[in-house]
Amino acid sequence: MKSKWSKIVGLYLGSLVTVFILCSSPQRAEAAVLAEYLFNSSTGASTDGNNDSTANAFGAVNLTTSYLDPNYNGTDSVSFRATAGSMPAAPLAIAYFTFTITPTAGNQLMMSGNAALTFEYARTDTGNFNQGKQFNWAVRSSVDSFGSDVATGATAAGAIWYGASVDLPSAFDNQAAAVEFRFLVWDNGVNAPTDFGFLDNVVLNGSVTPVPEPVNVALGVFGLCVAGAGVGRRLYLRAHS
Repeated sequence: MKSKWSKIVGLYLGSLVTVFILCSSPQRAEAAVLAEYLFNSSTGASTDGNNDSTANAFGAVNLTTSYLDPNYNGTDSVSFRATAGSMPAAPLAIAYFTFTITPTAGNQLMMSGNAALTFEYARTDTGNFNQGKQFNWAVRSSVDSFGSDVATGATAAGAIWYGASVDLPSAFDNQAAAVEFRFLVWDNGVNAPTDFGFLDNVVLNGSVTPVPEPVNVALGVFGLCVAGAGVGRRLYLRAHS
């Protein structure tokens, strides 16, 4: 009896595996730079080479911005900056840097992972680098309607570049529509109007895969039904043989 049921279970599992192999379309997951803002051209355009998604120009909302080379370590190019005179004293959802990544039709973004979003940040305070001045940031996204901080950070001193490495959770996968990232910035109310906060080398890593087609789901359900019917028929024949 045990041998008969083992064969039946093996037959059923084998049928399931066959159904999934035949009915599931292969999903490619090619690692890609989805957005890359080096600001070398002073336009805010992304230099990514990915053809399955589009990154818009890096911009800002309710911030006075411009491009400048702070040249803190002799190797920096142009950076994107906001003047302290336009940054709020505390984080406000209406003052931020921003960029948006959009998959092409039929594709979805897979952006979760360690160090999925990286960038550099710095601040200057017109030469008085140790007067308690500060540049703070918080990353939010449209994945949760900008409801929570994905990551936060702050400069500890002026005239120094800091590196940020942001891990993105699984909620950033399977995104078939545009996803916007926002960098809320503020200065604790201690910066002079002529001070600046800088962002540079903003890079978003991930991959792009096709959106599963509904017909494959239907075929999968149909295949399971066929497999179940086949197993049921064999059970019946064995019981009446």
